[in-house]
Amino acid sequence: MKWISMVLLSLLLCTAVYADSMQDLAANATAHYLDTLLMDTLTLLQQVARSPESKSAEWEAIYPQLEAISDRLPGVYFFVLPDGNYYSVEKGLTNLNLSNRAYFESLFAGNDVLGFEIYSRSTGKKSALMATPIMIGDKTVGALGASVYLDDLHARINQNLKIPQDYTWFVVNNQGLTMLDQDQDFIFMNALTEGTESLTAAITMALQGEQGAIQYDLGNNLRRGVYSRLPSLDWRLILVERGLMDSKNKEDISLSTFSSELQQKLNDLDKQVSSTIRDTKLNWSKESDVRRLLGKVLEEELMIVDVAFVDVAGVIKYIEPAEYRNSETRDISGQSHVQLLRKKMSPIFSDGFESVEGHTAVSIAYPVFDGKKLIGSVSLLINPAIMIDTILKETNIPPSHELCIMQRDGFIIYDLDEREIGKNLFQDPLFKEYESLLKLGTEMAAKNSGNGEYVFQSAGHQQKVLKRSSWTTIKLYNQEWRVLMAMEI
Repeated sequence: MKWISMVLLSLLLCTAVYADSMQDLAANATAHYLDTLLMDTLTLLQQVARSPESKSAEWEAIYPQLEAISDRLPGVYFFVLPDGNYYSVEKGLTNLNLSNRAYFESLFAGNDVLGFEIYSRSTGKKSALMATPIMIGDKTVGALGASVYLDDLHARINQNLKIPQDYTWFVVNNQGLTMLDQDQDFIFMNALTEGTESLTAAITMALQGEQGAIQYDLGNNLRRGVYSRLPSLDWRLILVERGLMDSKNKEDISLSTFSSELQQKLNDLDKQVSSTIRDTKLNWSKESDVRRLLGKVLEEELMIVDVAFVDVAGVIKYIEPAEYRNSETRDISGQSHVQLLRKKMSPIFSDGFESVEGHTAVSIAYPVFDGKKLIGSVSLLINPAIMIDTILKETNIPPSHELCIMQRDGFIIYDLDEREIGKNLFQDPLFKEYESLLKLGTEMAAKNSGNGEYVFQSAGHQQKVLKRSSWTTIKLYNQEWRVLMAMEI
């Protein structure tokens, strides 16, 4: 695809006399490049779907072929059965179910899926689904899919096409949803409902055509550009000149600012969920009422992975979203936060643990009463990294700085170095030779705030360095998190 990058650069840098026609050609070339990446992935899935191994509908037979194409584009490559249960190349049997997904019925009616938007609550990943059915005659015996990570795809386009700085680009689907953007923070924003009136008008016009020119304003900034429909997907690639809009500068992070914002996020989440549970009138013995409440909690808080109603015996009775329903009837009475809630009969914020999806998670559980009798709890599963990353997107952390969030027992909830997340400072071999760090950790466990120095690896893990640190504490219910920020000396 290098020739496309060279052509695009040449087109965009041509003289102003030919600017409009050159923009058209550049947008068209970029649209074809993106279309080729996605459709080549679908073609490979179709080839595997036609093989005898796939027609056996046996994961052990399908896995080698699916694994062989899984490096085509970063994403989740999977085989799904007619009942919605599915296997992924990375995890094997996932114990999740896709039968309630909006694309599922059409896929198992024998139709390909082209670019359906997917948001993973467990990882925060945004994806576009390419999928194809496995057919034996007129019967669909399974399907193969690739949920292509949009963040990685956006980075690939930026890197390969090297669009000049005075231009920007984005891609919208036929509903106006931004599937890709030069700035990944805008992915999955809706240009028809979350933009200016002129942007809405411009996108509406573009969605009615194949190729043409548009203009819109963002505040006082007028942008002019062109759009081109992808050959195979009902998406529009839009290429525009940036104009003179001021860039948004991120503020440098500070311990007090970050900890205050994180505390506020936890407080807001707790307040919202508590009020939703309290104010929703329902019959806890009626499944439809309970599922309606669970769905409402999910809709209001994107940082929640799943939400469940757990009965007084500690058994998951209902869970949403629907892909997690295989977990219903699971007994979690042995989990410490479930036991603590039954003992205290008040909200509980759990310790960190590894979720079945493989990421560090925490749970917040709220007791449910019939009169004064405890009948169960509403339990939220949260990926702390998603919550924390939303704060970090608005800030700069210098490469020489360290951000770490630790429980009092040493369990690391979050760290900029992902390899440390989920480890225990006092138990993991990674830390055992760093006496000053362990001493600092012991002091952190004992005190709500403080400062100190320690020796640990540099940000690039190349050498040991001395770091100066400060920490503070955020709290919710029974749980305390120590928030540490350090810098290399």
